[in-house]
Amino acid sequence: MPDCRYCEQSFESESNYRSHLYHDHDREELGRIDERRVEQSLDSLTINNTSALEVSLKRDFTRDTSIQAIDEYTHLLWKTLEWEDFETLRDLVWTYYEPLATHVDETVKAEGWPVLSKLLDTSDPRIETPPPGLCHLIANVCGRYVIRRRVTDGVESIPAEALDYLQVFADRELPIEDRQPLALSEPSLGYLEWEASYAYGWGIGHSDHDVAARIHEVAHSSEPEWSQSTLEQAFYANQHAAAGLVERILQDPDIDSRLFFLRAVPFEESEVTIYTRYWDWHDELPSEFELAPDVITRLQTCVIEADLVIDAPEDIPLDDTSDP
Repeated sequence: MPDCRYCEQSFESESNYRSHLYHDHDREELGRIDERRVEQSLDSLTINNTSALEVSLKRDFTRDTSIQAIDEYTHLLWKTLEWEDFETLRDLVWTYYEPLATHVDETVKAEGWPVLSKLLDTSDPRIETPPPGLCHLIANVCGRYVIRRRVTDGVESIPAEALDYLQVFADRELPIEDRQPLALSEPSLGYLEWEASYAYGWGIGHSDHDVAARIHEVAHSSEPEWSQSTLEQAFYANQHAAAGLVERILQDPDIDSRLFFLRAVPFEESEVTIYTRYWDWHDELPSEFELAPDVITRLQTCVIEADLVIDAPEDIPLDDTSDP
């Protein structure tokens, strides 16, 4: 019967003792022999301790159960990081991303902004350092909330704090190899944060948070992909305001790849693209989008006035306006 030298508890089996060392003591507390004990069974120690999280996910959608589930998930993430068990960390992220996002989203739908506000406060990378694998989950739920509020009650119903949270991820550096998510079955955690925050564009026109100015600002940076994707979302929210932002970008000589942002404009009638992973949004949002004729003319004129016609992509309709 193993005894714990750190807290004098006794255990019926070696496996129970290893689990105790892993979950109840910090790694830095352990001696070399006990550290090796834990390292030999890291996978099973993490997987076998997900039962509390599984129970929370099966409970009703309430503030207490959702916050408890997030707390249990966060504890698991910190433990895997403490032991540098990055493979298990990734497994946890992909196992629980969808069920956690669904559970928390249902709770937010039922109980409203106070639940989401609490979660934003406890996972804000500007205030503290959340574990990798948490922020994209909260941003996912926040993005759903922003889009729903815009569609159902208008832009001013969106809490500015929600937009403040989503815009933070534009400042996260993302390696080049992580910017092609469609080629990857499991994108990087950094890309998941970017992807979840694209819903920021749905806040364009908000009186207390200047979404257009923030997208324009980031367009000057070395991370234009974030601005382009959020700009695309802005068109679905308010195409006239988004067209005004495109004009500002095309007329800004300090932006290197101005035409890159024309790719965000859905010139042809098409289906709406929502990047919020695991959200079955088709019953909540319009699925078709068509650019208004006056917006098309406005953008055509802007491309011509900015002297960008020659370099413009072939699939952008310019013929009608550019002919003398």
